Amino acid sequence: RTFGVSGMRPGVFERGSTEFDRALNFVDAIFGFSVTLLVTTLEVPPAAAWQSLSSLLDTGLGDQLLAFVISFVVIAGFWRGNHRLIGSFNALDGPTLRICIYLVGLVVFIPFTTKAISSPNPANLPLPTAVYAANVAAVVLVSIALTVVARRRGLTDDADEPLSRQLAGALLIVVVFLGSIPLAYRFGPDNAKWARLALVALGPLFGFVARLRASWLGRKSSSAIASRMRRAAPSETYGTPFRSLETVDLETPAR
Repeated sequence: RTFGVSGMRPGVFERGSTEFDRALNFVDAIFGFSVTLLVTTLEVPPAAAWQSLSSLLDTGLGDQLLAFVISFVVIAGFWRGNHRLIGSFNALDGPTLRICIYLVGLVVFIPFTTKAISSPNPANLPLPTAVYAANVAAVVLVSIALTVVARRRGLTDDADEPLSRQLAGALLIVVVFLGSIPLAYRFGPDNAKWARLALVALGPLFGFVARLRASWLGRKSSSAIASRMRRAAPSETYGTPFRSLETVDLETPAR
């Protein structure tokens, strides 16, 4: 439902109000700050390493750049999803604001865990990979909580869309990142790294498939409605002449 000025509950901030805009700007600023902090995870190699590209990559810069790219795409994807989610809100309230604070608190922690999986010394240990995966999965789970709470409190405009369709992609991210933890302990951090990279590479494909499926379901629903209307049309068409004949019989005097 939409909250009007006269019908707003106490503590509910309607879209367009100063409180709503301040909350949205705060969340966006934390996402932008987190992306900026990712550059601090890159260490400048010593001067001797700049003699050739191979010697430069041997310093571990390649792994750092890969972790930087993965985390950049992850945070940008989180911001895009959060922007789309809050874009469907017609208001914010206390519980949803608290969840937003938890969310950005986890997001701003991602540069630290990115540093842990890209630095040469701890990168070969499974624990940094586990902490990074848990960090990303926690962001997704809090985003899911924000979606569910907002819908239950009537703060969104997309209540008619099935919740399972909204959360399918998010749950896939949780499964992949949490699944990389036992991979890191069983087969080494490098295998878990490739699992995360595969998710980043295939993420747009999964999104395209989800949009295609939603479009197909929409066309199928429209076709079913049209089919029911066509089946109902003959009875209405044939009913009219019979009613007209009955009227003629009753109103025309006998000769």
